[in-house]
Amino acid sequence: MTFNDTEQGEGAAQGGPHGRSGAPGDCPGSFVGGQRGRSGASGGAPGSFGGGPRGAAGALIDLDKELMKLLVRRATLVSRIREGRDQAVTPAAVRAEKEVRLAWEASAVDFSRDPVFTRQLFNLLQDIKVLNREQARNAGVFTLQPPRRPVSGVLSGPADRRAAAMRILAAACLGSPLRLEKLLPAPALLDTVKSCARAGVAAACEYTGDGFVSVRVDPGPALAPVGRTLFVGDDSLTAHIMAVTALKQSGILRLNGGGRLKAADLSALRRILPLFGARMAHVVPHSRGLPAVLECSGSLPAQVDVPGDMPLDALSALLFAPPFWNVPIRINLAAVPALTAAHALAEVRPLHEALGADAETAGPCVEYRPAPLSLPERVSVPLDPILSAFLLALPFFAGGAVTLEGEWPEQMPPALEALRMLNHAGLELERDAACIRARATGKPSVFRSWSGDLSCGRSRGPAALFLVMCAAGPGATKADAEFALRLFEGDEHEQAGEFLSRAGITVGTTGGNAAAHAPQLPGSGNSPAAWTCPDACWGMAYALAAFAGPGLRLANPGTVSEAMPTFWKLYNSLPELKEPLPVSAPAHKSSFAVSAPAHEETAQPQAGRRRVRA
Repeated sequence: MTFNDTEQGEGAAQGGPHGRSGAPGDCPGSFVGGQRGRSGASGGAPGSFGGGPRGAAGALIDLDKELMKLLVRRATLVSRIREGRDQAVTPAAVRAEKEVRLAWEASAVDFSRDPVFTRQLFNLLQDIKVLNREQARNAGVFTLQPPRRPVSGVLSGPADRRAAAMRILAAACLGSPLRLEKLLPAPALLDTVKSCARAGVAAACEYTGDGFVSVRVDPGPALAPVGRTLFVGDDSLTAHIMAVTALKQSGILRLNGGGRLKAADLSALRRILPLFGARMAHVVPHSRGLPAVLECSGSLPAQVDVPGDMPLDALSALLFAPPFWNVPIRINLAAVPALTAAHALAEVRPLHEALGADAETAGPCVEYRPAPLSLPERVSVPLDPILSAFLLALPFFAGGAVTLEGEWPEQMPPALEALRMLNHAGLELERDAACIRARATGKPSVFRSWSGDLSCGRSRGPAALFLVMCAAGPGATKADAEFALRLFEGDEHEQAGEFLSRAGITVGTTGGNAAAHAPQLPGSGNSPAAWTCPDACWGMAYALAAFAGPGLRLANPGTVSEAMPTFWKLYNSLPELKEPLPVSAPAHKSSFAVSAPAHEETAQPQAGRRRVRA
């Protein structure tokens, strides 16, 4: 956790226990010195807010300001104890931190009887770091300046993380062995493997030394989540599959997750569970996410009519689980939007075929009948169509050719739309069972003749790619950018407009042949402000926009690394795409069993160094 200190914070953070001036506001425990405003003294007695709820809110705002000053000051003192290091390493620093911790625990008894809470709060306070304005402005910022030379390279394409997760969970449900190679060490995939291990499945992850990981599931007892308290990390698909596979059993499953799933909306899953004789209660009042308690009766219906508001993760889980229930059941998708249903079916169908499941699609319904299931120890994982599309689009912006090794998922709606876009952009595409190749031909593109659907089952990756090709590709015009912008609605329209603005791309109310982009080079004295992308697809689109406007700055490159940890290493290797070096493998081991305790070291994307190309 970091704080961007203000002038007031810097003043409060300097000096010894009494600060620079010895003013009362610098005394430990004193809350004097903030804006009192309409609320009166922020350190007044409880209830003396002089104005009901609004006065209480004002007093709380003032108190928060004082807390921020104190936190900045505390972080500065911690850094002084550690001699500027991230952790205490010298014997004196270790003794000092131990003294502070023991004093904290002794004092905390007067305020809380929960030792876990007090310990977690102390650890959180110890991790706070103070950044000055310049550090905060440049912390983790990537300056994007790819070389404008034709790209070339043959590399292993990014495997579909969702498809890999389903295969891992299928092996866990059967208790059969499985080995998957060449997977990206994305946090969501590691959460899937960890969840299986915590549920009693022998699952492990191994770093292969080439930037990828392999996942191994050993034969053993089948997955039985009921009766457990299961932590599923931040992967929504794994959480839904764990919940749905438990419906066949009778009992209670307690699910917990990371910050994203705690803030997620699982109400659609909660509403459909009564159709399966189950119910889910959220532990936190008024919450829609985790932690939650799932009570299952083990009594499954003959038919389920899926409501139309079912999100993709929940729908894919509902279609994934029936073969493992070993009962006849019909899933009616008539109310589900066609693209969402097609996306979910395309995700599970190859897996069901590999399992030998008896699943038949009749109109809007999918009928499942009991059948013996078996999963080959080595099954293929198709390419991720969205991540692969961004890599295949590189020749469109820079020329040259790119070849990705892997199986292209032909039936996935995003894969179909991505191929149409790349063909429409004038790229020559060649593919077979083992690879797909994109080559620049120099043919002009008329984007305004596009008539496809960019929603692709509620995935915005193709839409972000289409926008950057229209607005920042060779020969882009204002009319092209305006046409692409009109395909977005609501909040997504605002995101697309901000993307164009931060990329220096100008659009107006009328069309024309003027260039849509206005490059702003860092050396020109008008360096663009760093942009915080809303998700990984927008971040990769921003990286492609830098071919037209070098010097763009991205404030949160880690968002892209979470989806594709190797992306920035590939980007920095341009114009020749090279297989990346290991990504954040543990320093002391090359493999780990993810059934290990919470302190077990796992792969996390590195922030990386800021890369500026000449």
